[in-house]
Amino acid sequence: ADGNDLIFPTMADRVRLKHIAANPNGAAAIGGNPSQGEGYLVKGTLHIEEDDQSLRHGLIHRYITDEKQAQEFTTMVDQLPCVLVRLTPARIVRVR
Repeated sequence: ADGNDLIFPTMADRVRLKHIAANPNGAAAIGGNPSQGEGYLVKGTLHIEEDDQSLRHGLIHRYITDEKQAQEFTTMVDQLPCVLVRLTPARIVRVR
């Protein structure tokens, strides 16, 4: 998350990016699976942005705590053509 926005990395050649360019309205579900209980559906406007390696590296090191594994994964991911999809929320709905 960045302020109120949610940020998702994705590959630059994904079809979803064409859909976002044609219609920037979208949503993301967080939780809400039967095993997880309640969750949220975040609806809003999607924006495509250039990749921010420092953000990606921070996320990798946050969730991969083994330094060697984090560095190996970072090296691999840095070779991929990535962009960021930013979701600016307009409405958040609780789901069960």
